[in-house]
Amino acid sequence: MKRLGVSVYLNSNNLQENIQYINLASKYGFEIVFTTLISINDSNFDKYYNDFVNLVKYSNNIGMKVIADVEPEILKKIKHFLYKSNKII
Repeated sequence: MKRLGVSVYLNSNNLQENIQYINLASKYGFEIVFTTLISINDSNFDKYYNDFVNLVKYSNNIGMKVIADVEPEILKKIKHFLYKSNKII
């Protein structure tokens, strides 16, 4: 069975706008949210990572799955973020 998805961009819209968009997509039968963490720059990484976590939690709560595009450098940034915020991996 094919499932439809939508893309959200953490650095183009604020979290509330993305949540509204996800809500609308869910009402129309979309089941997947795609986003990317690659385009997030270092100066705002903490904010966008927190937005990403909240977006995933919200999406999962309404029954949607999230797919995120990452690369090795982003995984290092996430590890560093979790370490400095005392959230051990």
